[in-house]
Amino acid sequence: IGPSQRDVAFTFAALHYAAPHRIQYSYRLIGYDKKWISTTAENRVAKYTNLDGGQYTFAVKATNSDGHWSKEILKIQVVVVPPFYKTRWFLFGAIGVLLLLVYLFFRWRINSEIRQKLILARKVEERTREIKKKNKQLQKIAEDLKESNTLLEERQQQVEEQSEELASQRDDLALSNATKDKLFSLVAHDLKNPFNVILGYTDLLLVNFTKWKEEKNVYFLGLLKETSENAYRLLENLLQWSRSQSGALRFSPQVKKVEEVVKNSIDEVIGLANKKELHFDVQIEDKARLAVNADVNMLSVVLRNLLTNAIKFSNKKEQIIICASRLKTKFVQFEIRDKGVGIPREKIYHIFDLNKTTSSSGTEGEKGTGLGLILCKEFIDYHGGKIWVESKPDQETVFFFTIPADK
Repeated sequence: IGPSQRDVAFTFAALHYAAPHRIQYSYRLIGYDKKWISTTAENRVAKYTNLDGGQYTFAVKATNSDGHWSKEILKIQVVVVPPFYKTRWFLFGAIGVLLLLVYLFFRWRINSEIRQKLILARKVEERTREIKKKNKQLQKIAEDLKESNTLLEERQQQVEEQSEELASQRDDLALSNATKDKLFSLVAHDLKNPFNVILGYTDLLLVNFTKWKEEKNVYFLGLLKETSENAYRLLENLLQWSRSQSGALRFSPQVKKVEEVVKNSIDEVIGLANKKELHFDVQIEDKARLAVNADVNMLSVVLRNLLTNAIKFSNKKEQIIICASRLKTKFVQFEIRDKGVGIPREKIYHIFDLNKTTSSSGTEGEKGTGLGLILCKEFIDYHGGKIWVESKPDQETVFFFTIPADK
């Protein structure tokens, strides 16, 4: 803290949800307090005023609700900066300035004497060369004007280029803001429903838990768990998208067998598939050798989202087909095929565009934002691959995407 802020207060708390009022605290500012100071949960603030410049360490510890002191002591370093006029650098600086002023004074005196002598010596020469100097001055002025005109033209061109760049950045910013507004609108709308359902089910259970039979309580708890899982998947996609947009997501490709990645992805969604009595048909070309050079986390997110969509839009007791084969272009092509409700032709063209995509309900009313497909496209773009979809309404939908193969 600066020299003008010599007062400091520390607020501390130990978490205990059952009996926080029974927790005792003890704190000490090392370098100021000679012993520990005890306090209760009602007074969790330590204040210090007029601290001298220097380094301090604030330490605090707490008991549990039974009065036993914790072995862990939380410490934080505090540095109080002294006033500038008491610092060593200020003293050295003042001496330096004084020496510089003395040096400049003597330098000025010497230069003044030299200058006067030079002026007297040049006056005779200046009179004899006056006409030549005027001609040279005129020539120099003409050259300066020419250079100034050239410089003005260059600066005008730079201003025009900067204006175009600013206009482009403004358009990009407007598009980015519109994209984020669309995203938050989708997420806010689709998060509202599951949380309303969770609150409704929770209220019902709180009121009727002791009245209902165990089977009914278990049924409502299952609905509550399913709704919570849907909200969790939505938040997980939102977090992945946010990390991708902020540049915090690291792209770390590695060689991985396709069969292993597909199996792990199916294991993540098998619970959703079992609720609809769906089964998977995995068809991998040369599955003992077929491998990709990909970021495993990103590829898993892509497969999980596409499999979740296939489950969402499939009717009960149907089959979901997963195919993988190596292309001549040194890519592996994946296919996720479901025999479900299909996608209308007018939606296919905008299905990967966040500004135009709209969510649709599944065959059993499952909700979504469309963010999962946007995330799939971004992660596949990271790999230099492509993603596209083919669909026949009320018959089937097939999502294709390509990922670099193992060299």
